[in-house]
Amino acid sequence: MIFVCPGCQSRFRLARMPESGKITCPKCDRVSKVKKKPSGKAGAAKSAGAKGGSALSPGDKIGGHTIEKYIESTRHTSIYRAVQTSMGRKVMLRQLKPEFASDQSIRDRFFGEARAAASFNHPNLLSVFDMSEEGGCCFYATEYLEGSPLAQYSGAEGRTARQRLEVAAQITRALVAAESAGVERVWLEQDDVWVSESGDVRVKNVGVDPPLEGGKPTSLLEALARLMYLVATGEELPAGVWNSGKAIPVPEGRQPLEAKLNTLVGRLVNEGEEAYDSVTAFASELEGLLDHARRRSTVDATAAPGGIVPLRLEKAHRREFPVKSVLVGTVIVAALVGMTVFFILSSARQRQREEESDQLWRAAVTIIRADNPTDDELRSAVQMMQTLAQDYPNLRYGREARSKGVETAKARLIQIVYDRAEREHPSLELANVRASLQAAHEKLSAIPELDGFAPVDEQLAQRMENARIRYENAAHEDWTEEVWTKVRAFNRPHRMQYGNALEELEQFRERWSESERHVELADEMIEETRELAAGRFKEIMERVESYIEEGNTDNAQTVLQRVIEHFGIDEYVDQAEQKLAEL
Repeated sequence: MIFVCPGCQSRFRLARMPESGKITCPKCDRVSKVKKKPSGKAGAAKSAGAKGGSALSPGDKIGGHTIEKYIESTRHTSIYRAVQTSMGRKVMLRQLKPEFASDQSIRDRFFGEARAAASFNHPNLLSVFDMSEEGGCCFYATEYLEGSPLAQYSGAEGRTARQRLEVAAQITRALVAAESAGVERVWLEQDDVWVSESGDVRVKNVGVDPPLEGGKPTSLLEALARLMYLVATGEELPAGVWNSGKAIPVPEGRQPLEAKLNTLVGRLVNEGEEAYDSVTAFASELEGLLDHARRRSTVDATAAPGGIVPLRLEKAHRREFPVKSVLVGTVIVAALVGMTVFFILSSARQRQREEESDQLWRAAVTIIRADNPTDDELRSAVQMMQTLAQDYPNLRYGREARSKGVETAKARLIQIVYDRAEREHPSLELANVRASLQAAHEKLSAIPELDGFAPVDEQLAQRMENARIRYENAAHEDWTEEVWTKVRAFNRPHRMQYGNALEELEQFRERWSESERHVELADEMIEETRELAAGRFKEIMERVESYIEEGNTDNAQTVLQRVIEHFGIDEYVDQAEQKLAEL
């Protein structure tokens, strides 16, 4: 939604209305109070009804989630805040509107978005926790987005160069992950990047091609340039200037760090693909700048005092030596020197612990991001994350591991084990796939690091259901594209190949015996084919009798011979042969 400040007339984008109903302009700091949309059950129904209807209300339970609040609607979906009851965590639940649930192409694109997001496992890409269909309601759940959209975050006053650099680095890492996965184009809008108050970044709609709500696609490098320009300046990149050769002014910056960041962004925006052939190339320079900034801040924080202020000692008497004062001064100087040495040693130990935690974090993340890591490698990644959370709780990567690193490593281990189990049976034989998944579940349950981790069971149930859906879809495709066409052709009156039709239906029934719906379809069609054969045979025999009465035995013999050659059902063939013998 676009908000226009009544003070300075600036326009900026809001992803959703703040709870307080107050909006602060990032340009002039004017606070405007606006009327909020109705909230709660009635508000959700009203807002959802205006945009196509919603089947969910606060308090409803669906797929292990409890709806808390309606947030907003798009053309095809309704979005809610919910709680995943098994984990007790807040999630964002996106539901396909009921009027689109029967459209198979829209359903496929809706679930395709969820699968595309779930295929990534990166701390700066939006995580998908669940995807399912229940009672005709299609939905998937993602982590709940805290904070504000990138435009609102970057446009706020008081953002330091270090904060902007950290945000830029996280966005770039997310796009590097997409580039490494083979993504070439994206449909990224400003609202697809969210920044929390602590500076954590989440990017969504990466890997979706195209998204359900449409939009304009760009290359990864162009999307990066637009986002970096927004981070550096707080404003959108002007339209039509990317890679056009036009020089786009980027502020030089008032501080050295800000100037260096803006120089990098200016080169990306103004020179484009001539300066950087990939997102990874830009990320390399940006990470170098961030490492330099971190080292500089560490040095500044641990610098020793510049000197000791000399003590002013008063003379008690000209003829008396000030022993007491000298002793006091010596003690103070010794204390200051001791404190300085202790501070330097503590700082050195702190730097050592930071380096250790950094090495552990990088090693674990490298394994997690690998295309096909082994089970033992992923177990070691889980152990590294647990070590960070337990032994380095006050350092940055210790906090990251505690908040999401341990869970991410465990989730990746679960994903890899289950993926391998599914790949063992690409033929979609449901019984074999289920047995393989159950064996994978037993293997995961025996891993101590995953003891009590709910997603082990949740993923098994979800993948079992997905296997059933794939099996049903394959059976339906086989029915509609091959069997239905053949049977209809065999059953045509002039062909009379009813035996061939029954044989095709029996083979289909046996092949997809675990799909109740398609077994019922086959049974219905078998019954219909037998009825058609009986009716057709009755008509033929009446015609034969008519030919015999007319004395036209040649025509009667010809018709009976066709029945014997084509009908393919023993009881009717036997009757035709007996009649022919009588003639």
